Amino acid sequence: MPKKKVTVEVFCDTMYNKVSSLIDPGGSIFQKTFRDLEVDPQQTLMKQMPKDLSDEKKQSDNAVKRNDLLMKKFVEKEIRLSDNRTVLCSIILVGQCTKALITQLKTNKEFNAKVESGDFVWLLKTITAVSSLFFLI
Repeated sequence: MPKKKVTVEVFCDTMYNKVSSLIDPGGSIFQKTFRDLEVDPQQTLMKQMPKDLSDEKKQSDNAVKRNDLLMKKFVEKEIRLSDNRTVLCSIILVGQCTKALITQLKTNKEFNAKVESGDFVWLLKTITAVSSLFFLI
């Protein structure tokens, strides 16, 4: 069955919906990324990293326990983000791209490294650029 052709905007919205269904609290990270492809979700997540405790606060058992809990949750989000980046690249390439588009994407020297690292923002930008070229031909 041939794949239905859609605009890049519809494609990005579809990807957002699929990813957000995989993510619970991290969904807001991806939502901002899909609306503005200049945003790196890793940088957004790093802004949520718990701060080191001051020497004064290190004296409080409650503050230390709270900080440890926050750090544990942060690490869980970081792992989930890494896993979801990999899944998202697979969904984009295997589930949404035609063979011709994948062939064109593979001509980019950075393709393998970017896909292996889960850089879906780069992948979506590259798909947008390649798709624009297809329309010009």
